[in-house]
Amino acid sequence: MENARLVRIMNSLSPGRLRAFRRYVASPFFNRNARLEALLDWLMEHLPAPPDDKPAIHRVLFGTKKAFDEQRVYDHFSALLRLLEGYLSWEAVQADPFVPLQHLTAYLLEAEEGQFERYHKKLRQTLKARPHRNSGYFQQRYQTYLLADSYFGRQQRRVYDENLAEAEASLDTYYLAAKLQHACEMLNRNNIINRQDRPQMMDSLESELTRTDNPYREVPVIRIYFLIYLSLSQPEEEAHYEALVSYLQQHAGDFTREEAYAMYGYALNYCTRKINEGQGQYLEKIFLLFRQLLDQDILIEGGYLAHWHVKNIVTVGLRLREFQWVKGFLDTYRVRMHPEQREHVYHFFLATYHYEQQEYPEALRALQQVVFTDVYYDLGARSMLLKIYYEAEEYEALDYHIRAFQTYLRRNKDMSAGHRKVHRNLIRFVRKLRKLRKHSDPERLEAGQADLLKEIAAVREVADRKWVLAQIQKLEEMYTF
Repeated sequence: MENARLVRIMNSLSPGRLRAFRRYVASPFFNRNARLEALLDWLMEHLPAPPDDKPAIHRVLFGTKKAFDEQRVYDHFSALLRLLEGYLSWEAVQADPFVPLQHLTAYLLEAEEGQFERYHKKLRQTLKARPHRNSGYFQQRYQTYLLADSYFGRQQRRVYDENLAEAEASLDTYYLAAKLQHACEMLNRNNIINRQDRPQMMDSLESELTRTDNPYREVPVIRIYFLIYLSLSQPEEEAHYEALVSYLQQHAGDFTREEAYAMYGYALNYCTRKINEGQGQYLEKIFLLFRQLLDQDILIEGGYLAHWHVKNIVTVGLRLREFQWVKGFLDTYRVRMHPEQREHVYHFFLATYHYEQQEYPEALRALQQVVFTDVYYDLGARSMLLKIYYEAEEYEALDYHIRAFQTYLRRNKDMSAGHRKVHRNLIRFVRKLRKLRKHSDPERLEAGQADLLKEIAAVREVADRKWVLAQIQKLEEMYTF
């Protein structure tokens, strides 16, 4: 129904955009029905869940003198929905100064009243001022030259003009960039969902773009997507990946932050697949990619560095034992984390940093500053405490923490069944390790270790499984000399 769609779309808007829509509805150019303003005010007052009270809405629209007419209420919801659709379209057009100016220039071309050249010059200047040279830029460049060529054709002058050739070159560039971008995404989805879809015409395009005299091969947007395509279609040729990273480092500034991040995403995925294949050297390459992304501010979104980026960067840095760099990263980017999460995220990963260096008192102090509403970070903090108490042989604290952890797992309703299961298994193995550590009899220790190794081999769903396995193997130190 129109009222439900209207409310859903309104809820998707920020407060600022809602206020702008209110001004749009108040403008007599777009709307002359004052009742629609009243309906919008009532809806805004009751968002996010306005009551479905048609008689009350009817009174807002018509007062108390008119008899209730449900159809008229629906008609006003439909009219307000059409206004919202019009506002969103208008907003999208206004977002790029090139678009309204292009339509104005095209109108002046048809009007033939002598103003085309002036406004076409403004159009060229607007295009030139664009900071990015992505596929959208070349699409607009094509449209700009095409308008100029149409204007030249009306002059009926028998001289050479470059506009048609430039329009064609821009169209080819746009097509090649867009085609390669779609081909890359198709191959990427093949990897995700195990499909074998083949992008059309790529054999001929690949042949063309590998020619050294092809004029398009060095256009950054084409070159980058072509290298991404080659890294996806020929993953064994690592030179494609190396060339891609080099080009990204040079030309990431030619694209929006979102586009550059998506391009780097392909490189990160390539490294991840190589690591999963057993090529551990690609962990270092991921680390270098993260540093490039940080240097170019590509990971900063809305002014802030998201906590999942912090997690990935710290995890890779610590695995490479780049402790000094990780500490510097946390201290530098602390102020660029979101204010609502900043201190908790910083102290959680500071605790992780200290834990990995077996600096347990420092890790505990950092964890004392962590209060997470996010269940997954909460689980991470509790698991880290479990490991610290076990490794530091703080058994009284460990026993108390195990009981508290079990209560938390039992009572928390926001946790998935899978997360509850793997953490219960973690606690189970820690308790068995703790029990085995009490024994001094080498034979009992050896037998107990063998039993635990068999048990964990049969149980895959264990949080921090590698850590548990390492602790089981460490038991050998207690019964061998």
